[in-house]
Amino acid sequence: MIDRITVRNFKSLHELEVSLGRFNLFIGDNSSGKSNLLEAFQVLQGVGRGLTIREVLNGVPVDCDSLDWLGVRGGSANVCSVGNLDPSQEVTIRAQGTLEAHVSDGWDLAITFTPMNGNVVFESLRIGSQMVYSIENSAVPYIAHAVDGTNLQDMTSTHTRARKTHGDLGVTKSIIDSVPPDSRESVDPQLDDQRLYRDNSSIDVAKLVAQSLASLQHVNPLPHLLRKQGKAQQVDRMGNHGKDFMALIYTICQDEVTRDQYTSWMREFSAPYENQFAEAVESFIRRQPVSCHRRLVDEFSTLSDGTLRFAALVAAFFQIDMPEIMLIDEIETSIHAGRVRLLVELLCTQAEFRTTQVIATSHSPVLLEWLKDTRLASIFFCNRDQDTGASIIRPLLEVPRFEASLKNRHFFDVLTERWLELIS
Repeated sequence: MIDRITVRNFKSLHELEVSLGRFNLFIGDNSSGKSNLLEAFQVLQGVGRGLTIREVLNGVPVDCDSLDWLGVRGGSANVCSVGNLDPSQEVTIRAQGTLEAHVSDGWDLAITFTPMNGNVVFESLRIGSQMVYSIENSAVPYIAHAVDGTNLQDMTSTHTRARKTHGDLGVTKSIIDSVPPDSRESVDPQLDDQRLYRDNSSIDVAKLVAQSLASLQHVNPLPHLLRKQGKAQQVDRMGNHGKDFMALIYTICQDEVTRDQYTSWMREFSAPYENQFAEAVESFIRRQPVSCHRRLVDEFSTLSDGTLRFAALVAAFFQIDMPEIMLIDEIETSIHAGRVRLLVELLCTQAEFRTTQVIATSHSPVLLEWLKDTRLASIFFCNRDQDTGASIIRPLLEVPRFEASLKNRHFFDVLTERWLELIS
């Protein structure tokens, strides 16, 4: 879980620091910075997966045997802060968080890079008060390489610049320098102050930090992928855009408890004439496991895009391989206003039950009207400074005169009349 994120010079996020909880909802006008914030989290995910900065920003070529990574919108050429054309401008992203209950100390990862040339200017990781490593002028983000306790390679060394791809997830790593760790001083004595601390306990926690960031999932299901039957029969997690959704449904329904929970959510959401989806899940997967995929394909083809999107978002919270952090952009997309409340109720309850941190954006006044009595502290308001173009993101309760404005008008009117923008 990420407790706090600090971002400097990343698109419209000039100077941003936000404290986060288990469920976080970001609201605001179009182009106010919400999606830019989600992309800052995706940069951290790419770093945790071992991608270079260029790969994180520009994507991985489709012909590579690697991750399905699209990069950020606009690529490296459009990452520097709004109004700044200096190609040497540095971007900083810092995240502070906590791990599982048995790890008492929090972690603090900071990375500064130049988008245009993909160079890591500075990177550090602290576990509690201990500095695990501090690296300058590295070709590749260090955290994904700092977890090998046998070969503590230094990524700033010319001996470790070559890279290769391996592993089921396609995590890109350095070729390990053949020089034994104990004799590294003879390779480049000027880099001694940048070497990774040889503390196995810190290495283990660093590995958990990298895995936590790498497991982040940006759920943005696309109807044409949800309707497509893939090659996989069962999967523990679907793709960000809905790849292998039907295989995930099959996996969910192998356990009677999760099957009943999932279909109950679908029955609550679906219109009476769309309940054939839940019925197909309940009966055909239970009784005809060999032919159920074909039946589900037939059922999916008749459902609306909104019902399919809801089905995918619900399924995301019943995955076997649950991410520690889940991003959802505009959660109300294609979903009727009267049913958005049910979806957010799911997000809130499952975030607590599944210990998955949810970071979502929304434009729905209906949703916010419902949340105002219980979760105002979890809502953040985003808008732009009219003079600088920089995004300002702060807790809704910290917006000047916000609470006073609710005494005279409904939350629905505050949003639709753009009152928040006027009083900010």
